[in-house]
Amino acid sequence: MKKKLLGVIVFALISFVVFSFVNTVSAVEEVQTASAGKVTDITASNKIDKSGENVVTITYTKAELEKLKWSTANTGIGRDTNGWWIGYKVTAPDTVNDRNIDNAVYNTKMTFSGSNVTKKFKDVLDGNYYCNFWVFIDNNVLNKLGTDFTLSVTTFDWDGDNTNDLTLYVKVANAAGARLKENADGESKIVNVIIDDYEFDIEKGKTLASLEGLYKTMLESLKQGASDEQFVGFFRKYNGVEVKETDPINEYMILVTKFTKVDPNNKTTPQTGTKTSTMIKFLVLIIAMLLVFTLVHKKYLRRN
Repeated sequence: MKKKLLGVIVFALISFVVFSFVNTVSAVEEVQTASAGKVTDITASNKIDKSGENVVTITYTKAELEKLKWSTANTGIGRDTNGWWIGYKVTAPDTVNDRNIDNAVYNTKMTFSGSNVTKKFKDVLDGNYYCNFWVFIDNNVLNKLGTDFTLSVTTFDWDGDNTNDLTLYVKVANAAGARLKENADGESKIVNVIIDDYEFDIEKGKTLASLEGLYKTMLESLKQGASDEQFVGFFRKYNGVEVKETDPINEYMILVTKFTKVDPNNKTTPQTGTKTSTMIKFLVLIIAMLLVFTLVHKKYLRRN
């Protein structure tokens, strides 16, 4: 009898611990606001905090960042660049339904790229009144923004009255020394290419020309020189060998951008006005010379 009682007590204690653990995890992974909707982790953050009734903050530290897995671009789910993506799910409040969902809009501002996008919530739905959001991050972001910063700010206006019903911050904190891992799952799928001050993580065998989204924008910005410079190409830093944008890349490399100086006055566009004026002056001079010659010739004939 005592053994049975002891077993019941042990089982009850284990159940209590498991129940408490599950509820603790749920509390970290999901936040329900009073009237502004629900926010749920997709990738594992350090914590989700709610302040007031409608402000939610998702925070990632070094440990969580280094567990993120690199993935190729997938525009079908809103990830238009190779890299690492922080994910969260937003479920609209019960006040949003088929009759008024057309009024619901959201705006996202990204700190690193400076993008500012506003869309209708119904246009990005992944299910019944919810959407999975993905926020881009890579080592360029960490290198430029540091160890503590706001990665993105998204506001939701559920009824279209131009008020922020829900504000959601994605933040990075205590990330000193963090470096996102190129092959977090242990497979050598990608290679790291450094061009000037930017890092590009490219799937093996792909080319610079295949880059999409933010990476494509970054690559194009590197090709913009000064007003008296013309882009020549990308070259290996240590041996000067050119790497064309169409060359497959299969290894780590450091490249530099090269430009050539151009003469701003050496214009190839025909300058019609100047050429016409010169031709007219030349014709006038010839006619004048002919007139002078004619007059002189007539005088000469008269004398003789």
